[in-house]
Amino acid sequence: MATIKDVAKAAQVSVGTVSRYLNGEQLKQRNQEAIEQAIMQLGYEANAIARSMKTGKSMAIGVIVPFLANMFSMRVIESIEQELQKYNYCVIITDCSGDKEKELERIEFLKGRQVDGIVLMPSGFQSFELRKAVGDTPLVLIDRILEKPVFDSVVADNEGMTYESVCRLLETGIRKIGIIEGPNYISTARQRREGYIRALKAFGIKEKYRAVCKEYSFKEGYEGMKRLEQYQLEAVFASNYELSAGAVNANDREDIRILGFDTFEIPVRFQENYTGIRQPVEELGRLAAKLLVERMNQPDKEISNMVIG
Repeated sequence: MATIKDVAKAAQVSVGTVSRYLNGEQLKQRNQEAIEQAIMQLGYEANAIARSMKTGKSMAIGVIVPFLANMFSMRVIESIEQELQKYNYCVIITDCSGDKEKELERIEFLKGRQVDGIVLMPSGFQSFELRKAVGDTPLVLIDRILEKPVFDSVVADNEGMTYESVCRLLETGIRKIGIIEGPNYISTARQRREGYIRALKAFGIKEKYRAVCKEYSFKEGYEGMKRLEQYQLEAVFASNYELSAGAVNANDREDIRILGFDTFEIPVRFQENYTGIRQPVEELGRLAAKLLVERMNQPDKEISNMVIG
């Protein structure tokens, strides 16, 4: 069965461009024609319609992420789609630019498309707000959680993985370490900060050097690294993929260790001094999709909150 990735490859465009086409957005004519031709050749839409007629369901699942142009998001989406293929679901992908109001709009859009369920990487909702927004539509949270566990969720062990990785760094004799951290309203930022502080305490070190970012972005990571330069640190922990990429590109020193969250392509001259905390990305996506299918089939089952590492 063809996937949105297959359509993108055949049309020679990005997955995000195909998603925008499926969401009814206006595209350049050549891109639109290429996508339409790929869909016809692969039978992508025809298969979805046929399944819908047989089951009485849309056989479509909505996926909302903060940013599509993000390696972590794309790897998660690919894993979700691969798992949902097993159950004959197609995926409608959309992003909200990390904006809560846009996220509400995307939820309404997907409900209007009568999706059977939604996988969401939330951008700062309160539990009651999200419950009101999704109504009866089955929903699973991925990567990030809310203050109350009212939805199924699957997240990485952010605090534990951070604690262990920072401890391994400190065991090498490093003591002057700083952090580039995300905004407090994002659960992963809070959890990773807790792991970082716990590791410092385990080695009798007080937290002194901190760059708090307004959002998870390359720009914020770059600027955060520049703000920490004045302290002549031995190491820096950047608590997110984009922050890590920004920090590496801002760094002018070859004698500083950078611990990042997740791995990515980095300049050759920094590879020796960069360590990435590898997230179980494929497992996150697979389990989120599986949880959603279970929720759709068993609406009254007990809420499941999974932590993996």
